[in-house]
Amino acid sequence: MCGKCTFSCSVEALEIVGRDVTEKELVQEVADDLVFYEESGGGVTFSGGEPLAQPDFLFACLNECRRRAIHTAVDTCGYAPTETFERMAKLANLWLYDIKLIDDYRHIQFTGVSNVLILENVARLAELGAQICLVIPLVADLNDDEDNIIGIAEFAQDLGIGDISILPYHDIGVGKYDIIGGSRPFNELRAPSEARILQIEKMFLSYGLHVKNASR
Repeated sequence: MCGKCTFSCSVEALEIVGRDVTEKELVQEVADDLVFYEESGGGVTFSGGEPLAQPDFLFACLNECRRRAIHTAVDTCGYAPTETFERMAKLANLWLYDIKLIDDYRHIQFTGVSNVLILENVARLAELGAQICLVIPLVADLNDDEDNIIGIAEFAQDLGIGDISILPYHDIGVGKYDIIGGSRPFNELRAPSEARILQIEKMFLSYGLHVKNASR
């Protein structure tokens, strides 16, 4: 898309969202805030969408960040070729890795794809010594049941992954459907109650896992 239509619209109803950048341009923008990272101990998180959908670009960005000593995290659903993870395992300082459902049948039912590759990839990252935090997006009556939570806890324990981040469902993105005039597809979804989230946190803690609750 050339974008010329945005200049022709007299009521400014059209706008371009996003822009093309090179890895050096992007990392330079990140590096402009380096003083804040040094003060806070933070860095840059590559998220999305799915950052591994653009593996060559991500690889180049991670390399450039490492060259500049900028801390990096990759936020991923894990659904990408294993060789992509092997290529970048040690480039990222931290992997924020989504695990939604440990049971493959239920994973297919609710996401449309198997979790076999996803679980294999995080196991491979762990084998390669990557720093991993498992992120658990929690949806009430969908994946907050005891079987799923215990399954994830045992899986993390088996791989030697000690960090869990609980991320209760939120509807921040729902408003975007209103902007584009689309229907809201997830109206029935909701976060677990605070009491249930606390129970889940205690379950993970009972397995010796370090738990961060993103709702706090």
